[in-house]
Amino acid sequence: DSPTPTGGGRGRPGSATPEASPSGGSGDGNKPFVEDTFKPRQACEVVFCTNFTEYKQAFGDFSTDEGQRNLTHGVYGFFQNGGTRCWVAREKDKAQITHVLGKFEGIDEIALVLAPGASDQVSWGALLDHCEKLGERFAILDTPKEVGTHETPDIGALTDETTRKTNVPRDSNHGAVYFPWIEALDPATKIKNPKESGRLYVPPSAHVAGIYAPVDQERGVHKAPPNEV
Repeated sequence: DSPTPTGGGRGRPGSATPEASPSGGSGDGNKPFVEDTFKPRQACEVVFCTNFTEYKQAFGDFSTDEGQRNLTHGVYGFFQNGGTRCWVAREKDKAQITHVLGKFEGIDEIALVLAPGASDQVSWGALLDHCEKLGERFAILDTPKEVGTHETPDIGALTDETTRKTNVPRDSNHGAVYFPWIEALDPATKIKNPKESGRLYVPPSAHVAGIYAPVDQERGVHKAPPNEV
């Protein structure tokens, strides 16, 4: 599956690390990291979640499938970093993102919008257009997974005129892009390769959204959350 739009509400701070668990399925239900029969919600169906358990019941657990992995780490990070309410939907391909965002338009409580791992101009543009149209929403965006290398990120590639169009979205007062991707323990990878560390890089957008949540509640969606941990 493609990265999936998520709408975030309000919350309070918190932090934790996921533990390896022998259950869970992939984003499309056909490529689980362990054998199971879990079937996620249909593409474009919007589900309201108030905790990570509710998310797993609707969409599945950590997985080696990249789309499911990015979404699951994102929702997990959202709740563990301060968020308490979010609306989640899967998409089968990038063409469905506008359809999902259209469903989000009628949910007044949504203040933050993101698609964990989406790092192309089409996805960025759809998220920014949505927020600019409604006026009171803010998009949190991800750069591509590697800009330079994980060990040595290339900040210059984000500003150089010859490379920035592929690495960052267009300018907007209704969005912000976060870089680099963050290192995390992935339970599915650890189960698949128990002798390895199980650590990999995941998109930061939803983790940042969790940090935004209490600031959003106290000061408003357009107030950036500097020095929050």
